[in-house]
Amino acid sequence: MRAASTPATAALIQGAWAAGVCLVPLSRRLPDAHARALALRAGCAQIWDTLPEFSGDGDPGRDEHDPAALGLLLFTSGTGGEPKAVRLSRRALMAAAGAACLRLELTHDDYWCACLPLDHIGGISTVLRSLLAGFTLHLHASFSAAAVREDLDVSATGASLVPTMLHRVLQAGRAPWAAQVRVLLLGGGPLDPELARQSLALGRAPCQTYGLSECASQVCTLSPDEAAAGIGTAGTPVAGMEVSLTHAGAIRVRGSSLMDGYDTGRHDRTSNDEVESSPFDADGWLTTGYLGSFDALGRLTVLGRHDDVIVSGGEKIAPHLVEAFLERHPAITEAAVYAEPDPEWGHRVCAVLVAYGAPLSDPEMRDFLHGLADFQRPKQWRWAAALPRTPVGKLQRQKLHLR
Repeated sequence: MRAASTPATAALIQGAWAAGVCLVPLSRRLPDAHARALALRAGCAQIWDTLPEFSGDGDPGRDEHDPAALGLLLFTSGTGGEPKAVRLSRRALMAAAGAACLRLELTHDDYWCACLPLDHIGGISTVLRSLLAGFTLHLHASFSAAAVREDLDVSATGASLVPTMLHRVLQAGRAPWAAQVRVLLLGGGPLDPELARQSLALGRAPCQTYGLSECASQVCTLSPDEAAAGIGTAGTPVAGMEVSLTHAGAIRVRGSSLMDGYDTGRHDRTSNDEVESSPFDADGWLTTGYLGSFDALGRLTVLGRHDDVIVSGGEKIAPHLVEAFLERHPAITEAAVYAEPDPEWGHRVCAVLVAYGAPLSDPEMRDFLHGLADFQRPKQWRWAAALPRTPVGKLQRQKLHLR
């Protein structure tokens, strides 16, 4: 399906679940040729742009279908390269929805501000949680900081956001969060602790989460009660999930919401024999592309993608820490850091910046950068109207390089 963020799409997701139909969501932002190519890879007979009718008397509240059957074939965002087709069983999807409802204490009384696209696991998982817990969804066709802020000011008890969205929502209004707001669920990348503290100063700390499509969304999440004390971490694993680190610090995951594997494109939606060679080790662990660490309470801190780490003159630099520093300047609304080859240092740190108004002059930038260690300072920077992002707001770092 070409998934617009509308009530019809939410009804399609829930209706397909009741009918036992596997969905393959495709973004409406994709060019038609690209969407057709992904649909062909998935073995789809048809691409829907409108709500189809399903036969049968399925009841969303009563799952009579095989829990091992494929419920969702989801293409990853491709931020690390070519999109992969993730095979998620009905069992994995419902385990993830149940664990999220438990950790976030979601009930039928909640009213959720849903502004993540419904072709992405963050948006789809919200719809499945509402199916399980019975809460109300307020769907936003596209992200508007003013509209989300108004939703939270008036009636929403929670919202799913990425850090960039929270940053813009805070820009849209600095009044305290309304009393009914319980959960500001933050995923999609490392969260700047300063941004979290700004939110806390308004009365509600974000519930940071670490998740991935391969686990049907959340792996670790801070509960509303833990959010203020856990700033800078993504909390502990949700029910049914385990997290460990390799010797090199790479995050490994396994548990009840883990995917069956990646699809081979052989067009057989019924048998796991069609899954490519296993991405799991002998003990069932999936090694992700992210680095992390644990604190004394077992809370996970996500340090970023391992292939984003910059090594310059023997020093390791985490781009998200430099970006967080840059975005604290009142004239910089967004920053993205990346590396270019350097004959002396191996790599040099570079940045793309988005200004609130007029860009800073070079002398002003150099003066501001003295707040960073010398090896962290961008040696080159340029100003842009916007940063390259996926539809859900994730930075496409590979598109930053100088042309």
